[in-house]
This record gives sequence, C-alpha cells and structure tokens, in this order.
Amino acid sequence: TDAWWSYDMSVYPFRLNIMPKSSGVQSELRASRNLKAISRTIDKSGMFTRFYPIGKNDLHIDGDYVEKNVSLYGVVSKVETDQSLDTKAELVLWANERLKNHAEPSVTIDVEGFELAAATGESMDKLKLGAYCRVPLPAKGETITERVTKLQWADKIKEPGKFTVALANNTEY
Repeated sequence: TDAWWSYDMSVYPFRLNIMPKSSGVQSELRASRNLKAISRTIDKSGMFTRFYPIGKNDLHIDGDYVEKNVSLYGVVSKVETDQSLDTKAELVLWANERLKNHAEPSVTIDVEGFELAAATGESMDKLKLGAYCRVPLPAKGETITERVTKLQWADKIKEPGKFTVALANNTEY
C-alpha cells in the first residue's frame, strides 16, 4: 500500500520498478489549460461506517463495534470474522484499520485532457501513476486532489497529447 508500479516502455529492455507513493501534489489539470472533460463516480458499495469484528473462538471487543463517519453517511454495518486474531488488542487494531479504509465512499474522477509536458517542460504538466494530481474547479468552488490510478493515451499517432486519467481516493475496494 506504500508503493506503486512504475514502468518505462520507451527503452529496451523495458523497465519495471516499484516506486514509493508521493505525498505532495506533483501535477495539475486546469480547465483553461489542459483539461477537456471531467466526470465523478461515487461508489458506496464497499463502504461501511459501523464494524462488528469477531475473532477466534467468538472473541468480541468491548462495546461490540467500532464506528466512523456515522454522522456523515448514517449507519452502514458490516460483520466480519478473522480466526487468526485471539486477543482483544489485536481485534481492535484490525477493526480500526478495516474501518479506516472503508468508512468513506470510493470516489473516482475520470478526466480527459491534453499532456503539455513535452511542449512546456513544466513538471506540473507531467502526469505520473501514483502521484497526487490537483484539479481546480473554480466554477464549482472546489479543488480535487487525488492520486492518479489510471493513465491512458487514446492514439499516440493521431492525437499524441490526448489522454484519459482516473483519479481515486480509495483503491483498496
């Protein structure tokens, strides 16, 4: 979860690397510059806000559940068992980690745009898989900052700079 695959197909033999995830914004897409279209998908199917963990031999935690973001999304319950956990401390740690990764809906932003890095030489125009990308939307009064999870060029010969990119907040589910 701390790293992304990186590859370079411009050389032979091809290079495949495991790269650490970046922590700061490394690229930006702007409506008046290199952004053509944007759409947002919110998926609540893997989300839960109240988690009932059960360990080995029907082990439960004090209070029976942990919860997060109930005031935002309401109560969405999930019961799960892990037979490898045989102490309450392990069960609480596991439950909090599961809840941390599933208490928000999965939001995916699909963007169509144009890559300008070759023309401008600016590092903010270069999109990289796994890096944070900022998309300011002044008309909506918001700025989206998420990780690049998919980067695809339609046709490098006919439209060399045109791409589609997916930004997502949670790639675990």
